[in-house]
Amino acid sequence: MKKWCGILISMMLAVGISACGNSDNADEKDGVSEKPKYKVEIEMKCEENLFFSKYDVNVLVNEEKIKTLEHGKSDTYSLELEEGKNILRVESEEDSSVSGEIEFDVSEDMKLKCELSCESDQIEIKETMEIAPPISTDELGEKKYKEVKKEFEDAGFTNVKEKAIGDLTEDQIDEEEIVTAINIGDSSSFTKKDKFMADEKVVIEYHVVENSAKSEEEKTLTSDNNSELAYILTTKDEFDPKIKEFASKYAGKMIEFDAYTADVSQNEDFKTRFNYLIYAGDYGGVSVGGPNFQFHDVNYSSLNLQGDNVPDSLGVGVNIHVIAIVGTYNEDNGLFELEPVAITMR
Repeated sequence: MKKWCGILISMMLAVGISACGNSDNADEKDGVSEKPKYKVEIEMKCEENLFFSKYDVNVLVNEEKIKTLEHGKSDTYSLELEEGKNILRVESEEDSSVSGEIEFDVSEDMKLKCELSCESDQIEIKETMEIAPPISTDELGEKKYKEVKKEFEDAGFTNVKEKAIGDLTEDQIDEEEIVTAINIGDSSSFTKKDKFMADEKVVIEYHVVENSAKSEEEKTLTSDNNSELAYILTTKDEFDPKIKEFASKYAGKMIEFDAYTADVSQNEDFKTRFNYLIYAGDYGGVSVGGPNFQFHDVNYSSLNLQGDNVPDSLGVGVNIHVIAIVGTYNEDNGLFELEPVAITMR
């Protein structure tokens, strides 16, 4: 009798344990474990076209419509998505066959930034993900800035700048080029576990002898520190030989000056790429002369517009402050090409 009682008790315990085991799988549904979900913030910006393909865009995630984004506008969507691969798709509200899509992985709470370029037959998506810095601020040690810059670029950061700090004397030259601080956006302290958008501005500050710092500042040519630039900005002849000499001598260097947009035209058959004609001086004011500067075959985002009053599109007659890289000068048509680095509204 005792033997049978023991067996009965053992069976009851086994059933109880089994029941407890089933209660631990609360995330299971029909025998299949549900994937964990994470918060995903999607920041989306639609570049505005001046003339064609000005349609609104339907935004879908995993085939479910989230919202309609107006052409030329921006919006942010906060979602909860399952772990693993997810698909973001955008479609023209007028014709769903005009579309674009990207696939992205979710493994934690994250942010995703997308820039849309609407064309007649497709929508281009430029995506920017969150990434982690390659080093923490407490790991700088005595690293040189070129080494640190390469680490950030290899990690995927796309906007890495350096800044020379002239705080050394001649007898401290052994400390030259050693990194003194790194700023990622507004953060001056971070670890390798922190996350930042890949296009966030990274500024690497490093020690140099005081005179060297002055030389670094003068790498950007202005009418104040370069008499040749001052001359070509005021010449009344767009074919002045001095312009060709300047372009040849300072090719690849950065220049900085006040200007305005004199003309905007579509580049060939491309709907979202333009040629901007730039004159030195102020729109509607007294012309100061200078070359026929041109930003050739650029889209709106590559202008890197800055300031408090950035417009949705850059048209004719807008006063701007230009920082650009010296390109080629065509002595046949008088066009002096520049590569925009930063355009500030003024």
